[in-house]
Amino acid sequence: MVSNPLPTESAMMKTIQLAPMRAHLLLPILLPLLLRSQTPPQPADNLATLRKSLAELSKRSADAHTYSWQGEVTVAAQQNGGPVITMAHAKVQLAIAEDGKLLVKIQPDLDPEYWLISDGKKRWSYLPGKKQYSVEESASLAQGDDDDEEEDQAGRAPDAPITERYAWEAVPKIAKLLKDAKSLNAVKTATLKLNEGKVTWPLIDILAKPDEDGTVNVAQLIMAPDRPVAGRLAWATIRKTTAGKIVLQVSVQFNQFSVGEPVPDDLFTFDPPKKAKLVEDLVIPGQPGSALLNHASPDFQAHTLSGEKVSLSDFRGKIVMLDFWATWCSPCRAELPTIAKLYGEYKDKGVVVLGINDEEGNAAKKYLEKNSLTLPTLDDNSQKAHRLYHVSAIPTVFVIGPDGKVLKYFRGGRSEETLRAALKAAGAPD
Repeated sequence: MVSNPLPTESAMMKTIQLAPMRAHLLLPILLPLLLRSQTPPQPADNLATLRKSLAELSKRSADAHTYSWQGEVTVAAQQNGGPVITMAHAKVQLAIAEDGKLLVKIQPDLDPEYWLISDGKKRWSYLPGKKQYSVEESASLAQGDDDDEEEDQAGRAPDAPITERYAWEAVPKIAKLLKDAKSLNAVKTATLKLNEGKVTWPLIDILAKPDEDGTVNVAQLIMAPDRPVAGRLAWATIRKTTAGKIVLQVSVQFNQFSVGEPVPDDLFTFDPPKKAKLVEDLVIPGQPGSALLNHASPDFQAHTLSGEKVSLSDFRGKIVMLDFWATWCSPCRAELPTIAKLYGEYKDKGVVVLGINDEEGNAAKKYLEKNSLTLPTLDDNSQKAHRLYHVSAIPTVFVIGPDGKVLKYFRGGRSEETLRAALKAAGAPD
């Protein structure tokens, strides 16, 4: 085995070895998920081509600004050597491209199917089972601390359905596993059924360096021998806890796979199906913030930019509009004058309008002063409010009723007419 490979083509070519990995570490964990059939070891003279293909796949996955794939995601867990229990399974179609374009279609075994589509300017959510959809202006992804819970490329919250979270993780996971690999070994092949037919491709065992807390990560990748195309990726995370050894297993079957190649623009447009109904509030599983609709608004404390300490509960009995924004966010800057205008009109009419900003220093205060905008804004540098309200993209606006329940949720910029209508529906005076 060769340790500490670098994510370069030359290092990748040197790292793939003909020696098997330690089977007691890897095979008992991943075999039940990954290997349905297996053929004898591949000839050594094919390894040079495979090494180049693997290096290219690693490079493209690490710089994955455009990719698309279709397939299935399975998530399972095992505790203390007990039975492997399947936690979730879904059919998936996923794609991203430049300028904020995205497509995700999730068809879980047990929950409703849903689609999320963005052309970079508008974002559609669709529930095929109900034939309902919503549309909103695109929003900027919130910039969080790297140590906080991870955000995916779609701006989805950490509480998105588990199969979707791992679907978004699949391509970046290939890059991370190869970058952090302690050893890579390709001595076998496996047979898969893909959209292009039945194939027999090399199987690569991957052993990553242990994390600082002792967590062990192992994986297996099946890929085309002569091009950067993945057929299946399975990985296991092994942790020792007070409850014993916990193994989380994820398997992603790529029936169609493309990374670093152009993605057709028509994937990122949405034409409502016949009889589909446009609705304002559409609750999509894991949609950031939507889970709070018609539920009590989470309470929190924060200081205004002038240093005054306030609690959201201080405003019980009043209508509250919360606007999550930042100076670097162009949709926020476009919407902010409307928010400030609404504050000026309603401040003496029993309506509270508050901005929430998580930037460091005096960025928010300077921006408001420079642009002559009057808007009480809370300093959320700790991102406590952002996390409580599952804000992963801005601007995001919540309208809270006098009883403290969330009545409206808007992700992305909205017109003055729409925001006024939301306040009026909550009971605000004309």
